[in-house]
Amino acid sequence: MRSIVLPDQVWSAWSLHPPAIALLGFGALAYSVGIRRLSTEQSDAFRHRHVTAFYGGLAALAVALISPLDRVAGTIFSGHMVQHLVLISIAAPLLVYGRPGLPMFLALPADLRHSLKAIAMNLAWTRRVGRLILNPILVAGFHAVVLWAWHLPGPYQAALAHDGLHIAEHVSFIATAILLWSLIIGRGERRRLGYAPAVMLVFVTSLQSGALGAILTFAMSELYPLHRGGAAAWGLTSLEDQQLAGGIMWIPQGMLYLAAMAILLWKAFAEVEARVLREEAADKTRAAALGLGGQP
Repeated sequence: MRSIVLPDQVWSAWSLHPPAIALLGFGALAYSVGIRRLSTEQSDAFRHRHVTAFYGGLAALAVALISPLDRVAGTIFSGHMVQHLVLISIAAPLLVYGRPGLPMFLALPADLRHSLKAIAMNLAWTRRVGRLILNPILVAGFHAVVLWAWHLPGPYQAALAHDGLHIAEHVSFIATAILLWSLIIGRGERRRLGYAPAVMLVFVTSLQSGALGAILTFAMSELYPLHRGGAAAWGLTSLEDQQLAGGIMWIPQGMLYLAAMAILLWKAFAEVEARVLREEAADKTRAAALGLGGQP
């Protein structure tokens, strides 16, 4: 069980875990090395917004895992829900939009890069595994199972009491969220999936996440008594803390999913409009070639 952090202790309650700091530092350094090694043609695909997004994702991970939010999350359930929102709906999409695959690969030593590339090209099962891992139905289902399972009272309180389980909880959240957002906004997979299926994937995810939030909000009894002392220290009952956490999952996270759907729909309409304009231009060109255009 983690120690309770009082409201006036928040800004001194940093979680300076060496492994987390080392992983974040390694990620930032490897991405930087990979970006520098990109050729001019390849680097054109990595605009400033992608680099900014990736480092923004690392910053969001730092907020969730190193800042006082981590200690507050161990004290009150609503704080834990904010932490989950940052991991799933802020850090994960920013990291995906940063397109880290190629830069991280190029950051590896040359011999290791060649070996891994040869293995991937010679083994057909690697491609089959990749297609299986990025199957939209499996990804959406796995993410939903992870989200609901870790919010059941038993697993949630066990994770809060044992550091190993707590790490597994966070790893499963960020891993399944990265797979999910890779299908929604990842460059290659988003194009393969298409805008309409991507919107549906976000919609389904928002429904199941919102349903869990609604259950927590309207529950008439406390589900997580382990937070009872922490909630009292923050002037809340355990039930009030639980209802606040449910509202955070239901409304703010739902708004983020709604924004993602709006952006995808806007891009879909823009793509349709661009295709129509191209077809109209091609029709005019063909008509002009046949001498059918521009005559009264």
